[in-house]
Amino acid sequence: IRNAANNWRFFLNLQGSVTNRGVTWSNTRNYLNGDGMHTWDAPNVTAPMEINGGKITLGGDNVMSRFDISADNGPHVASGASLLAPPGSTDRITSDGRVFLLEDVSEGGSFGLYHSDFRVAAGAFDSLEVSHHGNQAPGSFSNAVRSHWTIRRVPEIASGTIEWMTFGYTDSELGNNLEADLHVNHSEDEGLT
Repeated sequence: IRNAANNWRFFLNLQGSVTNRGVTWSNTRNYLNGDGMHTWDAPNVTAPMEINGGKITLGGDNVMSRFDISADNGPHVASGASLLAPPGSTDRITSDGRVFLLEDVSEGGSFGLYHSDFRVAAGAFDSLEVSHHGNQAPGSFSNAVRSHWTIRRVPEIASGTIEWMTFGYTDSELGNNLEADLHVNHSEDEGLT
């Protein structure tokens, strides 16, 4: 699927879910509209997905190579769902699931993801997977901020360091916690200990 010759444009206005079975799309823009649950599994779509209306909930495993949000509210990632977000994803996403970024960081630099930013030196890792788990506390920390992150080095045996990392959360995820009392905990077992 691609734009036609002579400057014609091809737009898709999608009301349901899309699963791409390996076809590369290079059309101008895709619009995901309407209310309800959608799944967007289309890693080979090079045209941006624009979310421009309705109350869109993403269920299942979602992969978008590029997306723009022109609506006041972005999509909501449902509990149990995931979104492999494009770099620089907007904070207009809301999530009760997992929003993650798998980024090639071998050249080093600063990178942004929904509710977090980080910087690594060149050669520290090949890639870094950063996952934000929204509106959920780690298993053994039920009174924690209802927002936590999983960070995974690729390859896992890499020994480089992250120069800095900033984590964010919404007021509703803070719950009864006081910001002045917050501290960061590290766990090797998904927060069980």
